[in-house]
Amino acid sequence: MLSLSSIILSLSSCFTSQKLPPLPKNTDALIEEVFEKGTAPDFHLGRLDTVCNEELCIHFESIGDEKNPTILLVMGYGTTGLAWKPGLIQPLLDASFHVVRFDNRDTGKTRWIEGKDPKGLKSYLLADMAKDACRILDKLGKEKAHIVGVSMGGMIAQCLAINHPERVHTVTSISSSGYYYDPKLVSLSGKVLTENAKLIMKYGRNPQSYLKEIKKRIYSVVFLRNDDEIEEEFVSYTAQRYLFQMQNDYVNHKKVDLRHGKAIRKSGSRYEQLKNLKMPFLLIHGTKDALIWHQHTEKYAQYIPNNKEVYIDGMGHVSTVEEEGILAEKIIEFIAEKNSLK
Repeated sequence: MLSLSSIILSLSSCFTSQKLPPLPKNTDALIEEVFEKGTAPDFHLGRLDTVCNEELCIHFESIGDEKNPTILLVMGYGTTGLAWKPGLIQPLLDASFHVVRFDNRDTGKTRWIEGKDPKGLKSYLLADMAKDACRILDKLGKEKAHIVGVSMGGMIAQCLAINHPERVHTVTSISSSGYYYDPKLVSLSGKVLTENAKLIMKYGRNPQSYLKEIKKRIYSVVFLRNDDEIEEEFVSYTAQRYLFQMQNDYVNHKKVDLRHGKAIRKSGSRYEQLKNLKMPFLLIHGTKDALIWHQHTEKYAQYIPNNKEVYIDGMGHVSTVEEEGILAEKIIEFIAEKNSLK
């Protein structure tokens, strides 16, 4: 079974053959310019901290006034917490929230204690990743928080609500699913899967140069965000983020794709468990999400008693800067509507 990262590559390569916008002619020069400077802009927004147990140390960032109500941001598959951008975070801060973003297991600066790294076929579940979120709240002295998760992060947020309802004010689940492998929902076509080889041939499964790695990252985002063009500014930005991550040790574990994919599959369906939840849920999905079709949200919404559905026309799996602002607005409005500012 292909991992989700392979699926992303498959989709990207498929759409590359269907005339994804070309890279700017000076792409190599733009990337080289960033690396010649030697240092990247600081992408941190707040106070860095870790919380450890006998197995691992979870890296997180506390942003804003910690006395304010907390919004805990849970990122998706194989991606560090840095992927939560200022376009979404700043409006939340302006609305008097305290915001926390963190690196899930096997991503970024979160690290296993020596000798505790899972071996062989041993892995973990989404429920274990939800416990990690609780440990962060414990470290911050927060009894409850508003949970916002995207993609796999939305699945983790659901597990947090199911297994630890006493820690949750509200849940916002973005571009996610109640059961990713639901056989009754749309799956990827064989044609899309065969297109995977094209991107691998162009950049390699594991690119050996930073030029190829950055170009692959650009194309993955461009597809998942439904961009019509690739601007020079985005090329430079992607190169800066890559350099910053390398210089600050935001390096994923080599088995992150396998383990995150296994966590999703082994965790199975949450449909029946969602029926018992009482806290308010905001379910957001883009109508042009090619990785997790919006029919997933339409289906698992049926199982959640207290929910509000929002479908954003034209939004893909990854949000644009403008869409980040829309997401923040929807979250703030929802929390206010539910009188959950505590």
